[in-house]
Amino acid sequence: MQYVSRSTIGHLSGVVLVLLVPIALGVVLDGIVTDLHQMGQFPWWVVQFGTPGETITIYAQMVAIVSNILVPLLIFALGYHYGKTQTETPFLR
Repeated sequence: MQYVSRSTIGHLSGVVLVLLVPIALGVVLDGIVTDLHQMGQFPWWVVQFGTPGETITIYAQMVAIVSNILVPLLIFALGYHYGKTQTETPFLR
């Protein structure tokens, strides 16, 4: 059995957590829309931006930005950092 370094486990945990962020944001957005549909109002913790349609659109755009821009950048950064920690020679200096 090969030894798996702590760095590898930490980086894999980071990747899994980063990949769970869009799922969590989608669940929150679904909860907002469900409350709006069932009760006719937003939950107390939601900041409103004008009409309900505008508010949902802004939150959906925030989820899209995080999912399509920030998550891939964080995955790349974790891979870059992992590569630097696993090699003894300077990596992409």
